[in-house]
Amino acid sequence: MITLASSSPTRANLLKDAGIEFKQISCSFDESMIAKSLKPEIYVQNVVKAKKEQFLKANGKLLNLLFADSCVACMDKILG
Repeated sequence: MITLASSSPTRANLLKDAGIEFKQISCSFDESMIAKSLKPEIYVQNVVKAKKEQFLKANGKLLNLLFADSCVACMDKILG
């Protein structure tokens, strides 16, 4: 079994639809701490890394963790 470190219902549905057994633990994080002036692919990597570090501080003994994030960008400008 894996642990989905996300509150996203979309990510949970993707795992359910794929028949993957998982438990979901919400991971709140203030993304405003990460500069949106970065390239989108770097921004999203930094966000997921920071979320992972914060999650592990609170849930360090869990195994088989899945972290994911996404952003919407156009012409290298992050829209959301």
